Amino acid sequence: MFTVDIASVTPILGLPTLSGHSKYQLDPHMSLLDSGLTKASIEALKSATGLTWQQIADALHITVRTLQRYQADQQLPTTLSERLMRIADVYAKGFDVFGDHAMFRKWMQEPVPALSQVVPQSLLPSLYGMDRLMQELGRIEHGILA
Repeated sequence: MFTVDIASVTPILGLPTLSGHSKYQLDPHMSLLDSGLTKASIEALKSATGLTWQQIADALHITVRTLQRYQADQQLPTTLSERLMRIADVYAKGFDVFGDHAMFRKWMQEPVPALSQVVPQSLLPSLYGMDRLMQELGRIEHGILA
């Protein structure tokens, strides 16, 4: 599993930066998951990434209608929170690697030769797919061309 610095992830989820002592010193992502992500975090992710409600629902493996039923401050189930966090990790890494949010969003929407002409956004519903995106972003970051 690939994760990125939590300070890059919290703004995408519309959350304050973590501070203070946490029982999860090695992985602050766990502290956020303990606190529980909310629909407000989904809305922040939507704004930061440009994903549609349908794309987010597909990536979270729920229907748009179920997504709409959540209240802004309602805590999401752990499985949804974990998937939401992983999507935020991908976008945080991509924004960092590309250095330009619009350029990364464009990359996510077009077929990529290194991914066998797959559109990166189409990989978000799969944990394996998100790992593959993180691997490819690492290759781009280090100048390794496929």
